[in-house]
Amino acid sequence: MDETVYEDGDFPSWSSAASQPADLNHATGTSDVPVFAMDETDFYEDVDSPSELSAASRPADLNTATGTSDKPDTTGCIPGSCRGSSGQSKVCTSDMMKASVVVTIVLFCCMLGAIFFLADVAQLIKSRLEKEKEKEKETMQHTEVTCPGGYQKYRKVCYKAFDTMKTFNESAKTCLADGGTLAMPRDSGINAFLIALKNGVKMNGDFWFGLHDQREEGEWEWVDGTALGTSYNAWSPGGNDGRDFEQDCAMYWGIQWFGWNCVLEDRFICQVILTVTCPGGYQKYRKVCYKAFDTMKTFNESAKTCLADGGTLAMPRDSGINAFLIALKNGVKMNGDFWFGLHDQREEGEWEWVDGTALGTSYNAWSPGGNDGRDFEQDCAMYWGIQWFGWNCVLEDRFICQVILTDSPGK
Repeated sequence: MDETVYEDGDFPSWSSAASQPADLNHATGTSDVPVFAMDETDFYEDVDSPSELSAASRPADLNTATGTSDKPDTTGCIPGSCRGSSGQSKVCTSDMMKASVVVTIVLFCCMLGAIFFLADVAQLIKSRLEKEKEKEKETMQHTEVTCPGGYQKYRKVCYKAFDTMKTFNESAKTCLADGGTLAMPRDSGINAFLIALKNGVKMNGDFWFGLHDQREEGEWEWVDGTALGTSYNAWSPGGNDGRDFEQDCAMYWGIQWFGWNCVLEDRFICQVILTVTCPGGYQKYRKVCYKAFDTMKTFNESAKTCLADGGTLAMPRDSGINAFLIALKNGVKMNGDFWFGLHDQREEGEWEWVDGTALGTSYNAWSPGGNDGRDFEQDCAMYWGIQWFGWNCVLEDRFICQVILTDSPGK
């Protein structure tokens, strides 16, 4: 064969599908689509120059090989906030940006509001605590006991060391004029306090105190008549041996006790036991102060008035207190109705005092039917004449307050 034959065999060229052999069409999987004739030069140009093909005409595997993709490039964007544009540029939507700013502002405002709210709550709590402290202070001013001028308090007793020379009996009279007696150091604590007190007036000075055996030699007793006993003493050696019948009154000799002649003059120490006084207008009964008010108020308003005085509505827990309160209220309004501190507002029929303790069964002074519970609005107790009676708490009546006397803390 000549060269022309090989050329025609390797590069067949048919002008139309009709002139192609049938078996060739079948083998190559071609259809009846016309195949355009091309020469050898055109074929190699198309194969060797794939870059000249448009993106649309490239095979899928060629696109993959060159690293290109039909999907827009969204690298670096927040999912849902970017969109592809021509050239695969990355652009965050302005709507999402605005939404983020709005959410941030809202959260900031919420946090700021919470801070202001907590600050207001803290200020309110502080204000209430200050009011409670002020009220407690006012209450203590009503009932707090103070020592007489120049006296110092120790364990609810006031003491004073006098820099005045007097006999034992004259010293006792001076103490009596102040409402007290010569000091009685019954234990080591009081004794140490008195030594420090007298040394502040005269270092290691001699001072009378309230111990003697004037009635019977050797039987030492305190000036209130109680025996010295054996529980505590601070005698110096031989200070109470009775060798001298004129050494019948005790004094501090340095830091020890010593029996001395009662008619000789020395400095002395007095004591005054604290007694409390009631607030203005109140009267004392068994260490509790009571006052009947000639003012018409509801039960709760009455309780608030008592609280302002440092107390509560009165609680007649026994017949003695009850009789005292009846006499007290009758002095304001004969047989008048007066609230006192008993109620069953929390549970019908369960009467309790305003301090939260139950009425119990030990004592009451109910009138017949006065607490039978037939009327659910009669939940607060009042004096009805000389008897107790449940009454409507929102109605106005006179009332009785009580203030329990308390000493201020000792040293």
